Amino acid sequence: MFSNRMSQQFYALVRRLIASRLARDYAAYHGSAEDSYVARLGPLHLEVNDCFVLDHADATMSLQLRTPWGRVTAGVMACLGAEQVRRPGLFVDRFSF
Repeated sequence: MFSNRMSQQFYALVRRLIASRLARDYAAYHGSAEDSYVARLGPLHLEVNDCFVLDHADATMSLQLRTPWGRVTAGVMACLGAEQVRRPGLFVDRFSF
């Protein structure tokens, strides 16, 4: 979906938004294979994952909505690196209550 340059710019944008003073509910996870950073910016959920065991990094910006049928999460993910651990592009997930 994204070109490599657009993916790099999207990744940098999400990373910068997570670190901004406007972000809320910041959390970081440092595991043996991956570092993850998450935050909220208004209704948006922001997430960055850096896998240092594989050649992979990704950034996600999503919006979670409540519907009469359950929660729906819609967003976009950009991936960097040669080893694609997650699927880049637009996504929609539906969860039941």
